[in-house]
Amino acid sequence: MISEKDKETYAEQGFLILRQAFAQTRIATLLEGIEHLIDKGLAGECELGWIDRERRLPSRTGHLLNPDKYHPAFADWIDADLAPHLEALICGSGVRHSLFGMLSSGGGKPYTQKWHRDLGRPGDPN
Repeated sequence: MISEKDKETYAEQGFLILRQAFAQTRIATLLEGIEHLIDKGLAGECELGWIDRERRLPSRTGHLLNPDKYHPAFADWIDADLAPHLEALICGSGVRHSLFGMLSSGGGKPYTQKWHRDLGRPGDPN
């Protein structure tokens, strides 16, 4: 869980990195959810951008909680693993998470993005 030192770090720096915060079993279920999403995208059941369809490499994908992309693993992770950390860190209880996306790279295509998409200067490609 989030310690008092973690809260201080977050307050001072505006972010917190937690290493090994999730069990390997959770990571495995998330990977299964992503494989299911890729299968749906390849079948035309949902809209996905692609780095390489043949190699099953999706591009950045958002709105994973929407019905067309949803998999129970995503919601389970948010509810059981992520929300308690966020609640301890920022507001006590009742955290609401409405946007959930996957950042990805591969196939020789690097992925770069600023901390938030609104932080770039006009004309800045990142």
